[in-house]
Amino acid sequence: MTSTDGPAPLPRPHPLSRARLRVLRLVDGSGTEGLTVAAIAGRLGVHANSVRHHLTALESEALVQSTSEVTRRRGRPSLNYHATPAGRQAVAGPDGAVSPELTSALLVTAGSHPEFRQQVGEEWGRRIAGPAPGPVMGRTSTRNTLRSALGRVMSDHGFAAVERREDLELRTCPLLEQAREDPASVCGLHASMLQGILDAWGARGEARLEPFALLGGCRVSLQDAGPGRQEDEESPRR
Repeated sequence: MTSTDGPAPLPRPHPLSRARLRVLRLVDGSGTEGLTVAAIAGRLGVHANSVRHHLTALESEALVQSTSEVTRRRGRPSLNYHATPAGRQAVAGPDGAVSPELTSALLVTAGSHPEFRQQVGEEWGRRIAGPAPGPVMGRTSTRNTLRSALGRVMSDHGFAAVERREDLELRTCPLLEQAREDPASVCGLHASMLQGILDAWGARGEARLEPFALLGGCRVSLQDAGPGRQEDEESPRR
């Protein structure tokens, strides 16, 4: 394994000014809905150009990301701004992160107790999975649907997933340093987490993680993925 194999660590932003941190905190507090420039300016009582300046800087630091707001009005759609995992971590600060000592203790225990590692990873996955993507609930479920949904969850939690034709590429890792020191424990934990997400959605199949398989990323592929057994049994038979 060379230093360029596998994913990159999460970006570490420069210290934020008080004004920029106020913008980031407001965006982070909006949750999944996000906020427009006008909404942020109105809540902070500042000019929209000032907000745009801060958002441009925050986006360059990968602390926020923008999506187009869907409306029926003519003209260019407004942008909604959302906090990224790195942005949420910046808002939380050092006290909001898990201590390195606790992380190390969990990984040491996981390394010597594979069953514990699997249980913790799967429970982690179930807790972050969120609602199942709609098609998973019926016969129209496809591997592509699951792969796209899985990529969104992983990106939301610091793995910067990029969807490929047949798999996902994870370009960042929140535990990269520990993964390089003990890939069996850390990558095994992540593999169980992936499986826990699929289980939470009621989808069958296996999410297979290949650590450091790519130049600049890890690979995740879905094996025999589709709707769960219960949905199969409830579907009308021909």
